[in-house]
Amino acid sequence: MMNNNDCTMTISSTQRTPCGLDRAESSWLRWLSVAFWWWVNPIINIGSKRQLTDNDLFDLSSKDECNQLLKKLETVWETYENKSEHIKTWKIVAKTFWKDIVRIGLVLLPYLALKIAQPLFLKGIVHNINDTNASSYIGYIYAIGIGLTKTFLVLMHHQFFFRTRRIGIQIRIALAAFIYKRLLSLPIAAIKETTTGQMLNLISNDVSKFEHLCEYIHQLFIGPLEALIVFGLIWNEIGIPTLFGYTILLLQIPLQLYFSKKFRIYRKNTMKWTDERIKLTNEILVGCQTIKMYRWEEAFESIIHKTRKKEFQSIHKANRLRAINFSIYFSSLSLISLATFGGSWLMGQTLSSANIFTILSFFSLMRNPIAIGIPNAIELLNESIISSKRIDQFINLRKKIISTNTLEEHCKCIPGSIVMNKETILILRHPLFDHYQYKIGMYSVSENSEKRILMPSWLSEHYSPWKSVLSKPTLQIPSDS
Repeated sequence: MMNNNDCTMTISSTQRTPCGLDRAESSWLRWLSVAFWWWVNPIINIGSKRQLTDNDLFDLSSKDECNQLLKKLETVWETYENKSEHIKTWKIVAKTFWKDIVRIGLVLLPYLALKIAQPLFLKGIVHNINDTNASSYIGYIYAIGIGLTKTFLVLMHHQFFFRTRRIGIQIRIALAAFIYKRLLSLPIAAIKETTTGQMLNLISNDVSKFEHLCEYIHQLFIGPLEALIVFGLIWNEIGIPTLFGYTILLLQIPLQLYFSKKFRIYRKNTMKWTDERIKLTNEILVGCQTIKMYRWEEAFESIIHKTRKKEFQSIHKANRLRAINFSIYFSSLSLISLATFGGSWLMGQTLSSANIFTILSFFSLMRNPIAIGIPNAIELLNESIISSKRIDQFINLRKKIISTNTLEEHCKCIPGSIVMNKETILILRHPLFDHYQYKIGMYSVSENSEKRILMPSWLSEHYSPWKSVLSKPTLQIPSDS
């Protein structure tokens, strides 16, 4: 309902139920509700009776509210902004959310212990079956142990991935809000340095890399730890032949390092052409009437197609590397087992069924973290570093413009002065040029200019002191000169 007198609008809405997860986590007495996801039951019960609506859902948790996450990120950001000239997004995100990431990472320690316990229980069952004198109830105890460990693994697995994904979403929301807020506060001179396509790409693609990284970042320490523990247990079973199997694993390390380098290159190229494509698309949409009037549709369509083709080339190359990683995943268990058991056979060892089943179980446990977890973590880590650098360039635009303006202010009163900033741009100011500013060096920029002429001969005729300063730069001069 709208009131014409005070120009205010009142929107009626139904109050949502407070977040069930916050209530379940408010007391340790409700840990069963968290572990078995009972806090979701009210929504499930309503959904079993009728179609769900927006008001049936829980209210947003205070921990996930955008303003809270933005405030949390800005607090750390302002601390580093006063200390360093150039801010690094990667460092700010790590400083802001490291406690949450480490806290959920500690869950993997009991998770790893339960995973390793399964092959040991299996070994006990096989021994009990082969030993005719053993009591049958011991075998049942081992079987119950396998069932309990699997149950706890399932509960911990879903809790871990739910919370890592939640932290990733919080990072994405905080960064997207900060980028948007930063964009609104940028001066016009800084906004000219970027494009709408680049902003869309930062929020839609670059920020999401941090979200996906949170799911796999823990594999960088839990994977090697698991490999070392399993190595000791297998060595206890068969001894030296363990080295044959682990040699196959070690051969994957340089391969993954090579893949990570390639992923970084392909990521840079992909984002470069994605920015260019979005920029061109935005320009076409803005100037669509002019394009229609001059019948330039086919020409611009060809430009967009070529840009998209170059973008796809980098994506296809990255996908080929991912396909190789998946092939390694499916073949790693067979290759490692072949090397281990083949080496044992060559050394004349006789393996029992208990040894074989136990070793195969250990190798199957290692397949996911070694062949999927660590490669994905390395790939996403490299992509996040590239995305962080792209966000850094945007965030530091304000300081870049301020630093350039400060240099120009110092040289306003000095005729014929040259200012050089960190991009090696020379700014020429002299009364001879009246209202125009000329930039000489890596870039040539001026207002309302299209023509280019060679600088030294023209400038030396009008202002002799420049003869000893400039050696073959270019100058853009006004069209009406």
